[in-house]
Amino acid sequence: MRKKSLSQAMKEMQELMLERSDEILESIESAEPHIFPILRRRWHYRDTSGATAYPNRLICGLELTYHVAMDDRLEFCALITDDMLKRWDCSKELVDEIARKNYQKKVRIDRVDTMLQMDLPLELFVIRDPHHMFGASVLAYPELLNELLEKAEFRKDKERIEDDRQATMEERAKEEPWYLIPSSVYEILAFPVNSANGSVRTIRQIVRHINAEMVSHKDQLSDQVYLFDPSAVKKGVRIARDV
Repeated sequence: MRKKSLSQAMKEMQELMLERSDEILESIESAEPHIFPILRRRWHYRDTSGATAYPNRLICGLELTYHVAMDDRLEFCALITDDMLKRWDCSKELVDEIARKNYQKKVRIDRVDTMLQMDLPLELFVIRDPHHMFGASVLAYPELLNELLEKAEFRKDKERIEDDRQATMEERAKEEPWYLIPSSVYEILAFPVNSANGSVRTIRQIVRHINAEMVSHKDQLSDQVYLFDPSAVKKGVRIARDV
């Protein structure tokens, strides 16, 4: 049997994806299990694809958009546009809620030192999804972010923090602010403010250096450091300022 050429195989794959996309995009009901949020730099899709009319939300100058995944690994996604919403007869709010629920099923928090199998000088965590596709979207959902941070497992050999309440690090972390660093559009690094060595300015300089030297431009999310206070969840995430 004659082997298929790469171009022929790619063409057949594209045809298969187009056929599948027609089925998925037919209605909000068929698209619902496949809708996910993606957080990127503002106007990313306008600048890269010319798209101008699509539902979005702005978070600290970043843009949350909604996409329909055509495959299980989320490698092929279609940007949801205003025309799609009209065809589906649904609102942006409904799509946002669907995206959040689907995202919540996949996103997770892990200890970085456990992943790297090495000791680190601070309690550092990474928030991501299994496919490393839309982990940074957690910045847009403060309630979900709070739930994930409450699941953060601190080192068991840490000494108890001596204060008036004799609280453990886990108990303090539920009340004290966290720094959030977008290592890329795919994941967020998180660590308690009280464990940080250095000012916000210093951390921001490190973020900028890593973005410039180690992260491709298309995968960069922001040079900013973000702050989240679990005791004020409704205020959401904000840009950390120099003290």
